Amino acid sequence: MPDLITITDSKGLVGSCGRNCYEGKELTAICICLGSNHGIGLKAAALNTAINYQRWADRIRDRSHADRAVRVRIHPDILDFVLNPKPSHTDEA
Repeated sequence: MPDLITITDSKGLVGSCGRNCYEGKELTAICICLGSNHGIGLKAAALNTAINYQRWADRIRDRSHADRAVRVRIHPDILDFVLNPKPSHTDEA
């Protein structure tokens, strides 16, 4: 699955949270989730993102992008993945 969430503004990408975060073993970069999804696996990160995306977007708006429109894109499969998980042997979608 590509990024769980991306936030953009008129100048381009502001931040994202994806596989490098939720599969991360060492904290090497801070992403849009500020570590909330770090190393917790895809299933837990998808649920966490579905719950917290608005707070993360509001934080971006409040900080440095109040003068520009901010667009939040949640991966379209997240809600389906969270609400209808398919049994698997791995943490892959």
